[in-house]
Amino acid sequence: MDVVLRDRRLDVLRGGLILSVVFGHLLETHGGWGWADPPQRALLTVLYAFHMPAFVFLTGIHAKADQVPLRIARLVSVLVVFQVLFLAFGWLIGHPIANWYSPYWVLWYVMAMIWWQALMPLIARFPRAALLTSVVVAVAVGIVDVHGNWFAFSRAAVFLPFFIAGYIWGKRAMIALPTAPAGAKAAVGGAFLVGVAVIFAANGDPHWLFGNWGYQQLGVAVVPGAIGRIGVMAVAATGVVALLMLAPARMPVLERPGRHSLAVFLFHVFAVELYAVALGAWGGEAPAAVAVTVAFLTAVVLTALFSARVFERGCRIVFRLPELRPRRIPVPRA
Repeated sequence: MDVVLRDRRLDVLRGGLILSVVFGHLLETHGGWGWADPPQRALLTVLYAFHMPAFVFLTGIHAKADQVPLRIARLVSVLVVFQVLFLAFGWLIGHPIANWYSPYWVLWYVMAMIWWQALMPLIARFPRAALLTSVVVAVAVGIVDVHGNWFAFSRAAVFLPFFIAGYIWGKRAMIALPTAPAGAKAAVGGAFLVGVAVIFAANGDPHWLFGNWGYQQLGVAVVPGAIGRIGVMAVAATGVVALLMLAPARMPVLERPGRHSLAVFLFHVFAVELYAVALGAWGGEAPAAVAVTVAFLTAVVLTALFSARVFERGCRIVFRLPELRPRRIPVPRA
């Protein structure tokens, strides 16, 4: 029975996180860019401070070091197919085809998973050394003066510690943290909110949270940049712990999206692009409360829609393309 409850809690977590991802992406389309509006920026800061680190942590829970070439091939299949689909769709709605060699928007996560999967044999063999090294790499990658979206190398490095932490401690954390005393939960949750408030008050570039810019692009020297990145990572880690503490064991409305989170993650891109086009055609500005409400309700609808089985099957077909074998056609003998 405990195993079932733990699995359902993981679905609840993934469902809540994928809803927050869709919600955040919709908010970002408002007013040209949602981060420009203070109320929306406050909400986006909360979301981005924890939701991707938490997703990466959950990904690490089920990471495996066997069949690495096949696992990478599956991810490459998803990356290539959806890169072509997204570029073609973007061109149809008026976006120029540029930087085709960089992962299109959300596909940075798939590219990062390829890097992480390639490292799994080393992570599995030396887990704690890998975790310590990954923290150093996450901070040091900010020194590299190359656009971090190229092959998602910056984000892969910045979020790598959360992946390894999920691999090492994820399953135990899923069991232990929900049973923590109420006082501990309140303290961790409060610490996270204080950290978010500090990030918001600093009024820094949101790319601090995205993890795809180096220190030069962020306009800071190496030492302040390293301190800032460590601080952002600490807030993210606190948010992940708070989320695991507070997640309910069951919530059916989130469990289905949680089971089909990859489908929602990939297919919601088309809807968000159209949403942005519609907002641009409208050209008006709504009050922040209205904009946030519309974005949230739209996110709920899109998350439910793209968690349907048909989209999950589509992802599964793409995922398994490397395993297809051509049929042998018998040659008639003379």
